[in-house]
Amino acid sequence: MQALAGGTTMRNWVAGLVGVTLAVACGGGTPPGSTSDPAGDTRRSDLCAGLMPKLPAAQTFVSPGYGSDGSCGSATTDGMGTVYSVENGRGGGIYSNAGGIVKSENLFVPLASGFSTFPQGMMATGTISVRGPDGTLASLGSFVSDRYVTVFAGEQANGGSVIVAVNPGVDCSKTNDLQIIRFDDHFAKTSDVHVLNRGCTPGYGSEENDILVDAQDRTLMVYVAQGGDIHGVPAGHYGAGWFDPAGKALTDWFDAGASHQGSLLVGPVLVPLIGGGAALRSASGWVTVPSGAARIDPAPAGFTPGKIPHIVLGGRAYAMTDLRSLSADQSPSTVEIVEPGGASCGVLTTAPTTGEYFTIGKDGTLLTVANTAGASGRLDMCTTTYYPRVLE
Repeated sequence: MQALAGGTTMRNWVAGLVGVTLAVACGGGTPPGSTSDPAGDTRRSDLCAGLMPKLPAAQTFVSPGYGSDGSCGSATTDGMGTVYSVENGRGGGIYSNAGGIVKSENLFVPLASGFSTFPQGMMATGTISVRGPDGTLASLGSFVSDRYVTVFAGEQANGGSVIVAVNPGVDCSKTNDLQIIRFDDHFAKTSDVHVLNRGCTPGYGSEENDILVDAQDRTLMVYVAQGGDIHGVPAGHYGAGWFDPAGKALTDWFDAGASHQGSLLVGPVLVPLIGGGAALRSASGWVTVPSGAARIDPAPAGFTPGKIPHIVLGGRAYAMTDLRSLSADQSPSTVEIVEPGGASCGVLTTAPTTGEYFTIGKDGTLLTVANTAGASGRLDMCTTTYYPRVLE
């Protein structure tokens, strides 16, 4: 699976810009914090103290649209706050507000300064390049593998990225050599281990895979099992397994819950949790996978279906953004701040314009992209509205 800029790459369906206002989250009934629950209100006030950010003035970055229709992709930032407008695939490329223009390359991950790319295609195929904020090639082939082919990629909770590659020359019915490579925020390789996995999964014959390194430096791999899965995971469920930094298995492969709603694959969407472990979007909604444990647990109350959690504010809270790619809902997008235990602290709500969605950059910048009219009068420009470091 390709690593996507800003968490998830989704199509933007509206024209026009979006304003942001601050609102307090409200719910039905008498949850903790309602007027009929003064004790709960005090508890939530204590939990949420200092977690609602003050929005800075919005800034904009305008770049050309992509493809023959001039449509837009997503946006993100690097650790220095450089803004990137990105369309992975469809003849797209990358534009930065530092003057960078990179065509025929997909964004792999934003870095501490600059970004990494690979040739356009469904997945990284062995060569990943590092570029400065202006698009200048910093090092060709910072990671080059002639023998191993990248099959999926993810993030490290403490900074950096991780990929899994397979050796296409190996008969997977007999043995499957998985290579786990970690990179820091400058895309320097920090580890490269091989995991001898019996059989053809994960990495072969699976519809989707995901990986992350959690806050306790443990690696979690997840794949979608199919009929006759050699690890005994039921078809249509997630198989998961934990590994230590040296590639030693901490668990057997285990069933991490249903992956489909009917015939619809709902993920996997795998994100790190504050302090360690991961959250996994399953057919029943969000579940958590404790660090190093072969089980799934309920997710915090604030992890609602249709939204994806991001660790923000220096690891003190989550920001919940909309999973627009998995929903036909075109109501105004929101960013909800949730404290680590799951209580909602407040919502950053868009003005009444439908179809927008937010991404969160590497430096905590909040971004949204809209298709806007260019000199031709067509909707062939992409206007990124962003709020610098608001969630840092």
